[in-house]
Amino acid sequence: IMDALDEYGLAEDTLVIYASDQGLCGGHHGMWGMGDHSRPLHTFEEAIHIPLIFRHPGGVPSGVVADCRTCNYDFMPSLLNYLGLDAQVPDRSPGRNYGSVLRGESVDWQGTIYHEFEDTRMVRTDRWKYTWRYPNGPDELYDMENDSGERHNLVDNLDVEEVVSNLRGKIDAFFNRYADPEFDLWKGGRSKAGRAVEF
Repeated sequence: IMDALDEYGLAEDTLVIYASDQGLCGGHHGMWGMGDHSRPLHTFEEAIHIPLIFRHPGGVPSGVVADCRTCNYDFMPSLLNYLGLDAQVPDRSPGRNYGSVLRGESVDWQGTIYHEFEDTRMVRTDRWKYTWRYPNGPDELYDMENDSGERHNLVDNLDVEEVVSNLRGKIDAFFNRYADPEFDLWKGGRSKAGRAVEF
């Protein structure tokens, strides 16, 4: 792509974005493939951590690595903001705007992200990562500050009951606000991917 842009003299005024929709486990946690390739579906970091590279000479500063945790929901409002098209962001967009980061400016960023695969929902805060599977689990809770490899599931530890309750509340609030009822499996909707999902 870059060679073609160079050949046509477009490399210096074209915004190039390299991204992926999801990551994959290459033997991590004993799994191969993406998070929706396992049963139960999983949200390990390897499956949800994706590459995201922006190149725009004269716009996006070269060589900058942003350390704000984002998710796919944040992509559209951020790109539209960077392009000066804020008015095009739907009012009910769950995404946050990191467009200022693309311009090399700072941003006041709250690191909580949400993720969903069919009947599996996840919230990740600075410290905790909670995966909630509808309707009967198994659920997972990891202390990402002390167990970034997600080896010790704490969900049944009585010492963190309040943490689990709080994170479930965050998931409920987010998806009650943003989930499309037609595709909300948690409330009788159908699979957007067209897969048969058994509970």
